[in-house]
Amino acid sequence: MIVAARGSIHRRLMLQLLGGAAILAVALFVIVQGLARQLAQDSQDNIMAAAASAMLDTVAMQEGVLQVDLPHAAFSMLSSLQGERVFYAVRGPRGFVTGYDDLMPLEGTGIRFATMAYRGEDMRLITATRRLALEQGPLPVTVT
Repeated sequence: MIVAARGSIHRRLMLQLLGGAAILAVALFVIVQGLARQLAQDSQDNIMAAAASAMLDTVAMQEGVLQVDLPHAAFSMLSSLQGERVFYAVRGPRGFVTGYDDLMPLEGTGIRFATMAYRGEDMRLITATRRLALEQGPLPVTVT
């Protein structure tokens, strides 16, 4: 028994080709969008890492007290991120030094990133730790 196909070969081929092209276009859109978001996140993370490093560069021990001279350049770098608000906290071995005392550092060592809620909004956080070289030994300082 032979079943007759409906429509012309030209129409069926066009529908198959257009359907395949539409599926490929959607897949490509999703892949490119994901890559673009990751690239944007990585570049913003690099800017935040540079700002945290600039803040850590200004930490010094004077007369037994940790002193931080927050550089304007660190805030200038962060202000380029589409008018985002900047929250920071600097901590030494004896605890909080300056900034927002309710901003807790992320767990771990080195430079670490996370997206989490702070003051009721999701924010991208960075915590960077550096050891200050002193006569009595290294002193860990953390910027969040």
